[in-house]
Amino acid sequence: MNKKYSHGSNLVIIIIMVVILILLGVVGYLFWQNQTSKKSTSNQSMTNTSQTTTEEQKVNEVLGTTVTKNIDEGFGVNLSFSVPEDWAVSSNKDGVWPINADKGSSSETIAISAPDNNIVVIYHLVANGGMGGVCMAEEMPTYKISYVQKQDVPNFNTAVFLENISKDGDKLSSWKSGLYNKSKVENVAVGNHACDLAFADVINLSADKNVDLYTAYILVKDRQLTDEKGNPINTNLTQNDIEQVFKNENYIKAKNILLSTKIN
Repeated sequence: MNKKYSHGSNLVIIIIMVVILILLGVVGYLFWQNQTSKKSTSNQSMTNTSQTTTEEQKVNEVLGTTVTKNIDEGFGVNLSFSVPEDWAVSSNKDGVWPINADKGSSSETIAISAPDNNIVVIYHLVANGGMGGVCMAEEMPTYKISYVQKQDVPNFNTAVFLENISKDGDKLSSWKSGLYNKSKVENVAVGNHACDLAFADVINLSADKNVDLYTAYILVKDRQLTDEKGNPINTNLTQNDIEQVFKNENYIKAKNILLSTKIN
């Protein structure tokens, strides 16, 4: 009887030890997995921060010595951008001030001009405004996008900087460079109808306060190239002519002003 009892007791002890070893193994694995996950998340966060910092550094290098400008605080939204110290900044307000939704819409147009006054960055903001007009693709079926370039804005994650050129058949029709609603231009590509970009440059800044960035774009005032809205007026212009504009030194600075846009 004693031998049988001893044998059974040893078996129980062995089983208990095996269970303990298995539990220790599971706990160790879970701990390792948790630490690995934390490290991976930390590394990813550091990578994203590093990428954002690098993009900001590139923008700052292009702009040189800058001053920070903000939209009117009456909008209740913190939107700012960096401006080269030798560029002129002006602001024009229209509508109801101070802002009052019950009395109508309010707007501010900020113009940032290069020293030669040929390149201008325009920010147009509206509170309590309404949208108008539509783009009828069926009425101009040959109106197609022929050039698209996109670039993320480091501190404005709902916006993307986009350059685009459209043609009506073989003829240059329109072009624009500016900030667009990231979600609305995600699938925009060469060959799409130009109406795909209609109103895609409207970016909501605050749903609660009903504030929108109606447009933020680069205006080229060269009278041989554009009208007062920056659209081509010379029927002999080619897409290559416009692409050359994108390489202009002040144009590149204007682009980086828009890339410096920050919302917080």
